[in-house]
Order: sequence, then structure tokens, then C-alpha cells
Amino acid sequence: MALAQGHAPMMTVTQFQARPNGADARHELVDGVVRIMVPPPDEHGEVRANLVLAIHPRLKPPCRLVTGAGVPIDQRNYFQADLVIRSGSREPQGQPTPPAVVIEVLSPATMPFDFSCKLLRYTELPSVQEIWMVDSSRAWVQVWQRQGAHWSVAMASGSARFGSAFLGAEIALDQVYAGITFAPVTEDDADAVGL
Repeated sequence: MALAQGHAPMMTVTQFQARPNGADARHELVDGVVRIMVPPPDEHGEVRANLVLAIHPRLKPPCRLVTGAGVPIDQRNYFQADLVIRSGSREPQGQPTPPAVVIEVLSPATMPFDFSCKLLRYTELPSVQEIWMVDSSRAWVQVWQRQGAHWSVAMASGSARFGSAFLGAEIALDQVYAGITFAPVTEDDADAVGL
């Protein structure tokens, strides 16, 4: 899901949301510039589908799980998360309810942007209680949880489980990565992702 670079006019979130709905491409607004996101690899979609299967049975009303969800950050930034959990009643006229949990499935091409830009901006949203950064190229999850004014972070890998305070449950990585075979990690790959 590499981000395409271009020279587009700056716009606000309101202008971004008023654009015609282009169903053939995913877009985000980053610092006032529309960025087109190319389709991710199959493993990305498989991990996302497995997460839906793992999360949905654990939700309690009024929570709902949304895929490919818009996340307004401020007047110049509007991200599209892989999954969000929204809590509470729906906003009028299709405006997204602020997310309680944001889940990003990481692809090698977007990982630097997801960690350097999106993660930081998600932590600044008062509604967000948890952020899951879920790798699609290896069995690895990083879970950020709000602890008052601070954040704690936990990681799980291999066949471990990770806890979600928001869901009040643990999720097995074997369920998140069911049916996915990873390519062997080379030394260059390990260096690139900090292993």
C-alpha cells in the first residue's frame, strides 16, 4: 500500500470529504494533500479479514467494527484505518463517530509512514483508547493502550496472545495469522524492520 506522491492542491477535511467518491482507489488527506494508496498485498487483506473474525464476536453494543474507516485527525489530516471500533451512537449525515480503537495492518511499503505519522496522530485523538499495529509480513503485533495521560505499549509475536483492555479479551496471534504462510526473513529484512 505505497503512498503515491503528486502535486495536488491543498485542501481541508471538509473539502476532502466533499469530493466525488472514487470507489476504485483509497485516499488519505495528509497535511492538506490527497494521497492515493495503492492496493495492498494479499497477506494484508487476509490479516485484516482474520482480525474481523477475531474481534467481532467480542464486541458488545453499542460498539461496532468498521473496515476501511475514515479517521478525521484535524482540519488538514484524514486517515483511512484498516479497522476501527466505534462506540456510541452514529453521527448525523454520515460523519464518522470518533474511534475508540484504531487498527492498522502494516505492509512493508507503508510501515515507516504508519509508525512515524499515523501512530503519533492517533495518540493525539482523545477518543482513542487503543491502537493496534499489526504486521502483515510476520506474526507480530504492537498494542498501544491509553493509561490516563500516558500510553503503554506491549508487543506479541509468534504464537503468543495479546490483550485488549477495551475488548476485555485476549486474542491469539494464531487466529490473526491463520492460513498465512510468511516468506523466510532474510538478514536484510530483519535490519529493515529493526529485528
